[in-house]
Amino acid sequence: GADSIAVISAVVSAPDVRRAARVLTEIIKGHL
Repeated sequence: GADSIAVISAVVSAPDVRRAARVLTEIIKGHL
């Protein structure tokens, strides 16, 4: 959804992409 796109956009623009990716992964796991 739009929220997911916003989160992904924030991750892509984050200085530490790898760390952000880990956080995003945990968020996704939490919603499954």
